[in-house]
Amino acid sequence: MKEKHHLNKMFALTLLTSVFIISANSCKKIPGCMDASSIDYNADATVDDGSCTYPQESTKVPFIEFTATWCGPCGSWGSDAFHETLTNNSTNLIGIAAHASNSDPMYNQVAQALINNYSISGWPNFWLGNDFLGTNYYQTTTILPNYLSATVIAGIAAKFTKSATALDVKTSTQFFTDASGDYYLGVYVLENGIPGDDNAGAYNQNGATDADHPNYTHDHVLRAVAGGNPWGNQIVTGSVASGEVINLDYSIPLQVEWNDSNVYIVCIVWKVDGSSYQFVNAIKVE
Repeated sequence: MKEKHHLNKMFALTLLTSVFIISANSCKKIPGCMDASSIDYNADATVDDGSCTYPQESTKVPFIEFTATWCGPCGSWGSDAFHETLTNNSTNLIGIAAHASNSDPMYNQVAQALINNYSISGWPNFWLGNDFLGTNYYQTTTILPNYLSATVIAGIAAKFTKSATALDVKTSTQFFTDASGDYYLGVYVLENGIPGDDNAGAYNQNGATDADHPNYTHDHVLRAVAGGNPWGNQIVTGSVASGEVINLDYSIPLQVEWNDSNVYIVCIVWKVDGSSYQFVNAIKVE
């Protein structure tokens, strides 16, 4: 009888312990983003920790340098002007270096699409948003405020993770005004820190010798676009209402010629304007 009583007590104790463990696990708090519409959504989260991010109603403007390794002025002053302008406007500008012609190892069809879109015929040349600066990069100071004070049509939020073989990108585009037309979202891979000094072989930058530009590197180099279309995926056809959100995911294969540690993502919303594409907004994600 004693033994039976002892077994009953042991069973009750075991049951109570199990219930306690289950209850403790069910009450475990997992912090994270709990909004399924956010690119940071965590399905396992039980406590919202404020980590959700959303498109912002503010403007970032692409500052594009059209350059080439064989271009002497690109190395002697163009790169310096490019970096100086980006440094002086780091909060509002997103640098993109588009390299020209097959003889430049950083040339690609995405860069060629930009060259065609902006009818570029000289190097170095600079574009700010939708404005051609030519070699007058210093005009950025007077033109940039016009973009920053304009009504924000759409904003972008983005994040990416890197595996051994690909960049996996999540994007969210939100329209802040009613808009009409055809809009595209381009997701681009850029790379920093590509050696361009006297020992860099085909990547050596003409016009920038080790004497006057020691440890020269190519930065903000346009490498690829998700999906192959230079302008990305069409996200709006015809019209779109204020508040509409478009979420898209991408996987971009890593290429052997890239230094995976130095690549990052730039997203740009474009609007079709006749036979050309006009910048709407952009974001950089490192």
